[in-house]
Order: sequence, then C-alpha cells, then structure tokens
Amino acid sequence: TKVTIAGPTGYAASYSNSFANAQSAGGVQLSATVLPAEASNTAVTWSSDKESVATVSATGLVTAVAIGTATITATTVDGGFTSTYAIEFTDGSIKVASITLSGSSTLYLGTYSPLTATIAGVGGATPTDPSLTWTSSADSVATVSSTGKVTSVAAGNATITAAANDGSGVKGIFDVTVSAAPSVLWSWTAGTDAAFDLTSATATVNGLTLVKGGGTVTGGTEISLANSRFNVGSASTNSDLTASITGSIFKATTGTVNVADGQLNFTQKATVSVTYSSLVGTGFSVYVNNNGTGETASVLYRAASGTTVTKITPKLSPATALAATAATTTSVYTIDPTTYFVVNTDSLATAFLQFRADSSTTIKITSIVVAYAP
Repeated sequence: TKVTIAGPTGYAASYSNSFANAQSAGGVQLSATVLPAEASNTAVTWSSDKESVATVSATGLVTAVAIGTATITATTVDGGFTSTYAIEFTDGSIKVASITLSGSSTLYLGTYSPLTATIAGVGGATPTDPSLTWTSSADSVATVSSTGKVTSVAAGNATITAAANDGSGVKGIFDVTVSAAPSVLWSWTAGTDAAFDLTSATATVNGLTLVKGGGTVTGGTEISLANSRFNVGSASTNSDLTASITGSIFKATTGTVNVADGQLNFTQKATVSVTYSSLVGTGFSVYVNNNGTGETASVLYRAASGTTVTKITPKLSPATALAATAATTTSVYTIDPTTYFVVNTDSLATAFLQFRADSSTTIKITSIVVAYAP
C-alpha cells in the first residue's frame, strides 16, 4: 500500500503562491490517492507540521494562516503509510533571480572604479526590492561603497559581493586585482620615440591618441608649436557633447570641447614635465580638458550610468606660462584631483591634456612625461 498527494492545477507536486492569493482562493485543496485501488480501507488523515503557517482539514483543504512554509502529510489509516506536500505562502513580492556585476577587474593603487549591477527578477520581471548590500572579502586590499564604488587600498586580490536584500539569497560576485600603479602614464622623447605628424590627422603615440586643436603640429627631433595646440589622450576633435547623448557615459552640460573621450586617469596626484630647447614669448600653457583660455571650467566629465556630475576645473598648476628662455628647461605642472576635479562618488577623473602656444609664442618641446606623483 502507498499514498500520493496531488495539489490543484499548476501545483501538482508543491504549492507556492502569495498569502493573499491563497486566502482569496479559499485555500488549497489537496487530494490523496491510496494504492492499490482495491484496498479495503483507503481513508487518510491529514496533518500540518506548522499550523502557525497552514492548517489542513480532514478533507485535505489547506488554509493559509501566515506567510511562511509548511509540510502537509497524508497518512493512511490502514498501515500508516505517508506522503508529504510542500506549501509556501509568500508576501507576493517579485524576488531577485540573478545579479551580474561588471566593471574594471584591475585597479591601480590610489585609483577607484564603479561596478555596475544588472539585476533580474523571477520570470524576467522587475524585482520588488532591487536593493543590494555590497561587501569586500578583503578591505585591506579594496573597499566597496554602498553604491558599488571599489577603491584600491593595497596590492592584492579581493572579491566584491553584491547580495540582494529581499531574502532571496541571490548574490553577484566580482573579482578585482589591485596592482602597483605605473609611475609613468605617458611619455614622449624626441629622437627616442617615433616621430608623428598632426598636420591633417590624429596619431597614436605610445598608446595614446594625439590630435591637433589648431595650427600645424609635427613631432620629430622636437615638437614645434607656434600659434597652435595639440591634445594628448584625445579620441576626437571639436565634439559637441550634450547631456542628452543616449547611452554614453561621457557627458557635457554646455559648449564645445575638443574630445569625446579621455584616456588619462587622474584619480591620484600626477605631474606633467615639459622639457623644451627654446621658448619665445610667454603664451605657452598646459591644460586639462580645456577648449580655450577663456574657459574657467571644462565641460567634459565621466560619470557612471550617465549620471550628472559637476564640471571639472581644467587648468593645471601653475597656471602661469613657462618662463622665456633659450636654454634647455623642464617645467613641472601638478594635477591634484582633489583640487582640479569635482566628481561624484561614482565618477572617474578621466581626462586629456592640451599643450597650447598662442599667436605670440613659439616653443620647441623635446620631452613630455606624464607620471603619478610619488
């Protein structure tokens, strides 16, 4: 002799539904089948292991009492054979089914990067509670904020976890590696590195894009600037970026900027060393993300998920032009992100540099070194 339990249509083996739906339906009717069919006594008794959640009548009708889970048992009167059926009454919310994390898996010391969490609910629906709790397996290597911003602390490895707060137990996992930052971000030395010509096109030099913003710029035995300028770390020229660009993480509020992207990351203090063999005039300047000497703030910034960020102040320090001298001289400009970049917690200080000589100035540059400050 054996006994089996069947639930209502759609819930043959177990039942999971909202508490409200179960109550409005008048309960959950279960049926027990005792085999063999010709058994002299096919009667069963019904019981619930958690009557605080669900009770069951002598006819197998389960009544919802509270949110939770319970096990209903049917026991044959003849022989005591049993069968069980799982009951779950939920709060009716849509639970998180999966969490996928994406972002930069490698960070340099002194830098940070936001992670993006893609959350899917059960059945592809939007979860009722999509909130997450972020944790790091090694705060001594990398910490993570409540919004998923990962900040490097020391060289090593850490696992970032984003756990759903809805009780589903679903988690997203992302491994990050923190490495020592390269001391030099970009450099070019005349006679050592490849010559380039920005007369009519951009050029890729030592991994970064160079583009002229005006005048003629060539680099061979030296970089000659006279009423001209060029960008280092630019992707394009004269791009009018507006806050309505769909799907772009690079935004602008107003105006025209010289670049649609920035390839240098100044999330920690850096320096720009410019060595030149000659300088005539006082109108040579170096800028960050600047489109003109009259601008007091750049319109270019990078923000996670397209969120709005305050403009970035463009100029390097010192803001004054290099001293005029015919001797080989190196001038050092400092980029302090806490002073020159105003960003929100999810942003990156991604930028380009511009080297400019005005109409009264001629300079011959023999070396440029962009490096993180010690």
